[in-house]
Amino acid sequence: MNVVNNLADNSKSLLFSANNNSVEQFHSIVAKFIGGKRVNFCLRRSYLARCSGAVISHNSGSFMSRVHKSKYNTSSGNFVKSTERRRENDLIRRKRKMSRPRCRKSLFLEKGRNKNYGVRAEKPDLSEDIFSQKKERLFSTLQLSIEENPLKERL
Repeated sequence: MNVVNNLADNSKSLLFSANNNSVEQFHSIVAKFIGGKRVNFCLRRSYLARCSGAVISHNSGSFMSRVHKSKYNTSSGNFVKSTERRRENDLIRRKRKMSRPRCRKSLFLEKGRNKNYGVRAEKPDLSEDIFSQKKERLFSTLQLSIEENPLKERL
């Protein structure tokens, strides 16, 4: 039952599936470099090489030309250079666009009072008794010591 309650309590964050975690971003880069599930990883050092490429790409930003230059001591081709130049320009353009303040007209928004205050305020989603039950359950899981009991009474 605790699992269901925990799932219900966190259902809002689970619905959006939004994540800013750098580990998730890195794994998406690894998935891009390994080609999903279509790559035969039985080949010699295939997965390791692709993961290493993803690490270099994640850390440095420009992957192809640096690896090519360090491995073969020659300059990479025009296609690689133009691709990296295009990615760099896109990044600069994106940063410039995000740094400017944006002003949007609110044509269809109501110019009234804040809905969180006054008579029209939304009611809390939990009743007092359910809230107190959940609070007591949380405190029982924390197993407060005797010194912390006065803190519990203040909450």
